[in-house]
Amino acid sequence: MIPDSLMLISAVLLGRIPIDWDEAYRVAACSKYNCVPEFDAVKTEVEAELEKSKS
Repeated sequence: MIPDSLMLISAVLLGRIPIDWDEAYRVAACSKYNCVPEFDAVKTEVEAELEKSKS
């Protein structure tokens, strides 16, 4: 089963859900979350999986 967070970012990366990337990064970088590396890692992971599925 695919976690909901990966389903959400998949939908975003496929253009099905609009996102303000600047705002997403601003929130990820704020002191409350401080998770930009994790955010980037998940985004990169999902991008790679989407590329594989195109083959």
